[in-house]
Amino acid sequence: MKAATFSIALLLGSATALHAAPPVVIPSFPVAGTHTCSYPDAAQRDDVQGDVLVRYDVAADGRITNVVLVKSSGSSVLDKTALGCVSTRWKNTPATQDGIKIASPNHTARVSFKLPPGVPKEVFRIILALVILVVLACVVFWRRDPPAI
Repeated sequence: MKAATFSIALLLGSATALHAAPPVVIPSFPVAGTHTCSYPDAAQRDDVQGDVLVRYDVAADGRITNVVLVKSSGSSVLDKTALGCVSTRWKNTPATQDGIKIASPNHTARVSFKLPPGVPKEVFRIILALVILVVLACVVFWRRDPPAI
């Protein structure tokens, strides 16, 4: 009879462990206003655009750590800017498990560098060249035949 009682207790103990509530995990979220990166002047001047894919971890205090490049934009300027920005400017709320702050690894994000639509640089350069030619023509004309006043 004791063997039967013992096996029933084991079965009851196993059943209780199987019905334990799973941990409540709340994921990490970006802190508003921190997930923006400034456009590098050199890239903007040269009309360089692209997307940089990065992977990072979020520490238990919300700091971004272990930032690595997953996919290049094709521009080292944009890639370096994105890595530096994510490492220094970005902040996240930490993930929590049962109300306790925990680190959460392997987040991915795309940092996009897109120029606003406008006049293409080539058109701007052509217009500028034409303006310079007109000004030079006026100066030459003025020197040859100044107006009588």
